[in-house]
Amino acid sequence: GAESLGIRVYNNAYTLLYKGEAAGPWGLGWNQVQFQGLPEANGIFFYVLAAKRGGQSVKAPPQRLMLLR
Repeated sequence: GAESLGIRVYNNAYTLLYKGEAAGPWGLGWNQVQFQGLPEANGIFFYVLAAKRGGQSVKAPPQRLMLLR
């Protein structure tokens, strides 16, 4: 399994909105809150997942995420 997991969430201008990391194979989540503590608006976002194993990092291609409340 992975030694650590990471997620980065970006808006449609590829501005970083959220960065999360966890050691081990545990899940990560985004609480739809900006770094400033404000709730994020509805829209299309992009996320990138990364995992480390044996000292090597593997990143998945960016994926789209639609946020609707």
